[in-house]
Amino acid sequence: MRSQNSEEDGTVGVREVWPEILESVKNRRRFAWLLLSQNVQSVGYSKKKIRLNFQNAGSRDTYLSADIETVLKETLVEDFGISCEIEVTAEMPTGDTRLEIKGRPTRAQIEEMTVGGEVIHEQFGKGAIISMAGAWPSTEAIIDFDSVGKKRLMLRYAPIAGV
Repeated sequence: MRSQNSEEDGTVGVREVWPEILESVKNRRRFAWLLLSQNVQSVGYSKKKIRLNFQNAGSRDTYLSADIETVLKETLVEDFGISCEIEVTAEMPTGDTRLEIKGRPTRAQIEEMTVGGEVIHEQFGKGAIISMAGAWPSTEAIIDFDSVGKKRLMLRYAPIAGV
């Protein structure tokens, strides 16, 4: 089931059929569908290769370690007649302010965090603290991340830093 937008160079509008591909993946393995539908930012395709850009390295690594590529390749071949290599990346969009977080925050760093403050999470990227509860070492926060929405985190264990 190829897109109607095939071009002479073999490029197929996989973005246009990506929702259908995801639905077929969902019928095979729900976890694979969940990871792909929530974490792939862009899809590119040429005659020989599909390129999936994950929103972060953590989701890319999960894709690789959980053997989701096998499920995706089977879906592409059996349901869409597409046989190709799959390249995965975790490139951040231009202007992304994510940082590599070194370890977990200290007590002092957590005590400096406030509702309304901005944070950077190793996997989820930039977010804003919308509520905090509890005292050290059980301080929890609900953070609204740009990439994944709201998450409740135990700050002492979260790979996070204040901005």
